[in-house]
Amino acid sequence: MCHVWENDKFAFAEYVNDEWVTGREGVYGITQRSENFGNAWLVRDYKEVIDDYLKSQKEDSEDDTLVAKTSKRYGEISIRQKPDSCYSFEYSDQFGLLEKK
Repeated sequence: MCHVWENDKFAFAEYVNDEWVTGREGVYGITQRSENFGNAWLVRDYKEVIDDYLKSQKEDSEDDTLVAKTSKRYGEISIRQKPDSCYSFEYSDQFGLLEKK
């Protein structure tokens, strides 16, 4: 599974039957955690990191296809088991994918 850039926002995608399928949030019960880290010593913005990487490689960070390809490469998330009805996750830009208990 990957955290990917699609349609001007991030979504979750999974490689299924030799193709990327986006919109996997519902399958894995993933919600986006809204956070305000104004005083954090380290604030992460994944889109900004992808853009900076592409610029460092002298690539066009405005090309959404290239941003999606790069985010699929570096946004990989591993889940050990297939989810069932008791699995629920929350995504945080600061802490990654967390299982809700």
